[in-house]
Amino acid sequence: MKKQLIAVGILSVCLFASGCGSNAVNEETKTEDTVIVQETETQEVETQEEETQAISQEDTYWEQVGIHDGIGTVYNGETVKLVHSGENASCINAGYEFEETAGFLQFAEINCSYSGADVRLWVKEKRECRIVLSGNYELEEIGTFNDYGKCYNLVINGKCVAWFEVEGDSGETALEDCKVYSFVLYPTEGLILNGYEFTDMQMQNVVKHFGNPNSVNYTVYDEGSEEILYLYRKKDTDLHFLRELDGSYKVGATYTSSELIFQTADGKSIEAIDISLALTEEDIRADEEKTIYQLGDKIEINQVYMSSHPDMKDVIGDVSLTIYGISDDIVKGHVIISNPKSQDAEWIFLYEIQCGFLDENFNSVESTMGYNVALSEDGFDNGDFKDGDDCDIAFRMDNPEKIMYLQLGYNTPDGFNRILVKLK
Repeated sequence: MKKQLIAVGILSVCLFASGCGSNAVNEETKTEDTVIVQETETQEVETQEEETQAISQEDTYWEQVGIHDGIGTVYNGETVKLVHSGENASCINAGYEFEETAGFLQFAEINCSYSGADVRLWVKEKRECRIVLSGNYELEEIGTFNDYGKCYNLVINGKCVAWFEVEGDSGETALEDCKVYSFVLYPTEGLILNGYEFTDMQMQNVVKHFGNPNSVNYTVYDEGSEEILYLYRKKDTDLHFLRELDGSYKVGATYTSSELIFQTADGKSIEAIDISLALTEEDIRADEEKTIYQLGDKIEINQVYMSSHPDMKDVIGDVSLTIYGISDDIVKGHVIISNPKSQDAEWIFLYEIQCGFLDENFNSVESTMGYNVALSEDGFDNGDFKDGDDCDIAFRMDNPEKIMYLQLGYNTPDGFNRILVKLK
């Protein structure tokens, strides 16, 4: 305190000795300082007001979430109109797709714990989900299906926390070797799901922890009941092609999905979580950790399984691909194919290199195939490929206005891989 007083005294002497003009300057300085402080305080108040307003808006949106007069309100403030999807529909519904969504890798494996019991769900191989239970729990068999399928309630500390279906190869198949077909979790206070502990059943807190789902679906049934579902989903596409009588090919796709569906009646309180896992963590990781190329980049895809016959895994070759850009409804490029061990390497862009188009949010728009331009016939994209090809390639699209990426998926001895080419 004494040091402060001495400093003030010395400052006073200096100011006095400086003359009357210093007082005028000092007053100006004080005025400028006051203005700066006032402006800073005003900016801080405005920032606080904006932050408070944003928080209050978010809270208000969650309060508004639900279905009112055929309108569904999303927690980000957007709305969707519920309609009949067909003449015989017994409900009105609508869906909303989020632009910025959480990655699904955090749900590639499910780990739950509650009151001394643990549950693990994971995919050993594609479409083969497994379950392991440990700790203090009880299984209550509630039904059977097929020859060796069983339905169970999972009871922990006297409370049913899940329901699931499994099927083995025989009546003696151990539970951990059975395939899991369905798993429905009933969240309760104290249950932990992939690091998130339920302190309440509010969907708002789940979204804050895991991020935005892929979509939210609103439904009102004819009898008046309502349902709002939040879907965290990862899709995989297996292409298949059927040759028509005219020689052309019809492109089809089989979708495989891993997903968590949070079931609510009002859009706020969680009633159950429907968990379906079908994709391995490696598949999901390869898809989420994408390699994105630009137009004109030289893409080297080596050691690709090229044979159209599923048993001929020894037909391996290298592909060098460059994509030039879009012209009307065609994506044009150039390809060089080399090093297969046999000549049975036709249609590598049909069978072994899966092709598809994605939108700006990496959602699938349509399937496609690459064809050899020089060998294609007018109207038919049936130009195949062979060893030594050094030719122009093309990919036909139906919805160019929606498309942002060309996606290529291919099999190698190290597994399945995906790459993307940004087209716009």
